[in-house]
Amino acid sequence: MLIQGLPPLKKPVSLLEETGFFNVRRKIMLKKICFKHLYSGLTLGLVILLHATVLFAGNVTLAWDPPTTNEDGTPLTDLAGFIIYYGTTSGDYSQSIDVGNVTTYQVSNLTEGLTYYFAATAYDTSGNESEYSYPEAVATMAPPPPPSPEITVTDSVAPTGDLQIPFGNVTEGSSSNQTVTVTSDGNAELVIGYIAQNNPLSAPFSILNDYCSGQTLSPSSNCTLTVRFSPTATGLFNDSFDIPSSDSDENPVTVSVNGTGEAIPVPDITVTDSVAPTADLQIPFGDLTEWLSRDRVVTIANDGSADLAIGYIAQNNPLSAPFSILNDYCSGQTLTPSSNCTLTVRFSPTIAGLFNDSFDIPSNDSDENPVTISVSGTGLPADSNNPPAIPELIFPADNQEGLGTTIEFKWKESTDPDEDTVTYDLYACEDKDLTIGCITATDIAFRWSEGISYASIGSYGTWLLFFGMGILPVLLGVTRNRRKIALLIAVITIATVFLVSCGGGGGGGTGDSSGGTTSDSFNGVSQVVSGFSVDTAYHWKIVAKDSYGGETESEIWSFITAE
Repeated sequence: MLIQGLPPLKKPVSLLEETGFFNVRRKIMLKKICFKHLYSGLTLGLVILLHATVLFAGNVTLAWDPPTTNEDGTPLTDLAGFIIYYGTTSGDYSQSIDVGNVTTYQVSNLTEGLTYYFAATAYDTSGNESEYSYPEAVATMAPPPPPSPEITVTDSVAPTGDLQIPFGNVTEGSSSNQTVTVTSDGNAELVIGYIAQNNPLSAPFSILNDYCSGQTLSPSSNCTLTVRFSPTATGLFNDSFDIPSSDSDENPVTVSVNGTGEAIPVPDITVTDSVAPTADLQIPFGDLTEWLSRDRVVTIANDGSADLAIGYIAQNNPLSAPFSILNDYCSGQTLTPSSNCTLTVRFSPTIAGLFNDSFDIPSNDSDENPVTISVSGTGLPADSNNPPAIPELIFPADNQEGLGTTIEFKWKESTDPDEDTVTYDLYACEDKDLTIGCITATDIAFRWSEGISYASIGSYGTWLLFFGMGILPVLLGVTRNRRKIALLIAVITIATVFLVSCGGGGGGGTGDSSGGTTSDSFNGVSQVVSGFSVDTAYHWKIVAKDSYGGETESEIWSFITAE
């Protein structure tokens, strides 16, 4: 911005340039006029502030110091205000503004490219006005900027101006749309070319509703187009497209797009049971004496991403005696993802023989409908004792090497057809006949009561425990010599606890106060045995026994201790 036409002044002029703006302050004398009061010392200065608008209008801020005395030197007490006069011809002011009693004022809506002349007068409370200030101030407005198109591209996903459109996760087979807006932010028309012509989008992205290609936008107008993401498969997808235009410094504008295709939500049924292996869709009940019952729990889980609707179980393929279903909490239910339900299958043979059957679990899982569960069991005569099932060894594995001198043996629980209590004998010897260098643990029990496993009690410990807890309280109530009876009970109880804590009977002792224990991970029995020699080969087996003399023996496995 230029300040022109200022005549030479007697005092120095201070010129301060600040960020393209000029601040000029001058001492201006008022001519003598025939008013009641004459003012002197009026100072008129200029601070020119310009900014471009569509109409190319500018602003000029005028600043001055008010007079303090009359022309005759007496104090000025009734100053009322000032009037600013201006025009495009020196000395011929076509516009005036009564600005009141202020010392700065901004004159607005000046046309850029023209030169303006400014003067000021003062007036008092009686309406008397002085002559124009002298010399007049001159301001030349800067010319308007040359016409230039300017493109701005935004989209409907925040942040809107980053030229990126993330669609996020979209299920395959469905679509997601986002809107792109092209705006003309310049002062000249913006010509838009054909969008995505030189850098087209590929599936699963596409452009539709294109109201921009080949269009000419006037300043401040805009147009829109739609970008669609329609995945037909799962996975991450990326692409980009160009928007050409007449904006010389942003041609073309490139917009990036990305999205992830997700699988269609589907239910997925998983059926397990309480007999290992749990997911083989088979429930072997084993041997069971007639007129007894054995239950197994079936769990139905929804491992999919959509609701699983379960039909009525065993309706089209029902179970026949001696099998039955009870406690059915699944039929007709809808399971949300990750939830489950249970039902119970019972085997109750009334005669001896082998029995097999199956039942269906219908659901809306399209690739597993229905799920068929096979059940089997053998009924044994009730007129004789039936031995426990053969124990299945787990650890140490057959021919395993590098074991320590203290080993935790593990095997599966043996069921008893007569539902008798089962105990176990463990034999670990240095020969295959299990006669040399043996370490044994006998009468290992598998019985739970409130989370406590009673193991390795032995036959004597068992009799002492039951005698102390059952028979002696009766004697205590009928015997007069209660002190002796109480002492006997204490001795028997201590001996019983000692036998329980000592664990493995027989030759080897276990060194483990817990004796045989169950494990949720393998549904079996374990027994810790110590005292094995280093770098020695051993052979071991388990004998399962019921309380009526029935016995079964496991296979014989071998292992070698470390050096």
